[in-house]
Amino acid sequence: MGDLRKRTCMYYLKDAGKMLLMAIGIEAIIVVEQIILSLGEEDSISSMFTSAIVLFGMFILLLNSIYAMYGPAWTDSIVLSMGARRSDIFVGSILKEITFVGAGLIILLAACFLTANYDLIFYSIYVCIASLVLSGIARIIGHKIKKFGKIAIMVFAVICSIFGIVVGMSMALDGFIFDWFKFSVNTSVLTWGVLLIIYGILQDIVYRLNRKARVQ
Repeated sequence: MGDLRKRTCMYYLKDAGKMLLMAIGIEAIIVVEQIILSLGEEDSISSMFTSAIVLFGMFILLLNSIYAMYGPAWTDSIVLSMGARRSDIFVGSILKEITFVGAGLIILLAACFLTANYDLIFYSIYVCIASLVLSGIARIIGHKIKKFGKIAIMVFAVICSIFGIVVGMSMALDGFIFDWFKFSVNTSVLTWGVLLIIYGILQDIVYRLNRKARVQ
């Protein structure tokens, strides 16, 4: 690996570290707030741990998508201005996503085992893999934002909002997504494989779009 690519990868790795610290910081603030509000209540600690794990998973999903969407117009442009090649920013962005999501998954799984929330193990894995897929979509949207402007952001936000509301309500009612999907061993391996294949396809599209990347 050349010095230029090493510097580029280090830049993206530092970005991943900043994202992780941001997620941990926001989570810590919310946990402290919950502790203060639930003082004296029975079973408050158990419910607090559960909600903390769920929220941290959502932060991983949200931050990874946001940074991916603004990557082409923001981070990638900065790195290109430093002399990096288009192939370098492609490798660096994938490294950042995998590092951030991987570290987040380790934290989530550790929290599940330490707090005996074993039923959230599959949730943790799903939300992390889903965040990779969504980051691929977000990077494609990010390239379109560079071309078409803020209208692309509005369309993306509306689609994500509608999807999130439908999924959230469905799971809150009966634990299923669209009445056919449930976090279980029977569907896990196949679903993870499909999601990772989709992520690979999305990255191929991103690679093609990166060929036209330039400093803004």
